[in-house]
Amino acid sequence: MKKFFIDPKTGKLRKLRAFIVVFIGLAIIGVALGEEDTTQQSNSEQSTVQAEEQKQEQKEQKQEEKVYKIGDKVAAGKLVYQIESVEEKKSLKNVLGEKKPGSGTFLILTLTIENKDNENRTVSQAMTKLIDKEGNEYEPDTNAFMYLEQNSNNPFLDGINPKGKKTFKIVYDVAGKAEDYTFVGTGGFDLLENGEARIKLTK
Repeated sequence: MKKFFIDPKTGKLRKLRAFIVVFIGLAIIGVALGEEDTTQQSNSEQSTVQAEEQKQEQKEQKQEEKVYKIGDKVAAGKLVYQIESVEEKKSLKNVLGEKKPGSGTFLILTLTIENKDNENRTVSQAMTKLIDKEGNEYEPDTNAFMYLEQNSNNPFLDGINPKGKKTFKIVYDVAGKAEDYTFVGTGGFDLLENGEARIKLTK
């Protein structure tokens, strides 16, 4: 190894070879340090992304933990939903005759909708539905509504003035009991813009 750096004839240092070796050594060290910096930066960026994802998951979890029930006021966009009461009926009867549910039970919701907007808002029972524990969706039974009392108010394209509110009755034909379902009401027909209110049918 000594002969590689020292010329045996002259006894002097071979400068070019020494320079090459030093240059290669510095290059190797530089590459190693660069890889270390890149690794540290990558790890730092990954930690930041994971922290943001964890915060988002915690936020969503807190939202899911909040359970609204009968009597609670829940906002969906510019509308506020409040379920006053829920009745379970095995049949409906009035002067028109009698109607029985196809699935087993009629759920009759007394629902108040409040308009927080600065202009008239049109509401409809088509903006509502029930969801059971398995994710099945139930639309309002418009035919069954005809068998309620004559003074019952149905939210079919009904307008609510700014800062006003109205109370309606909506009928659903379901298979289980009220506590098995969650009411969903939207702030309008554009769900992405207006959001939704979810209320468990329990007190």
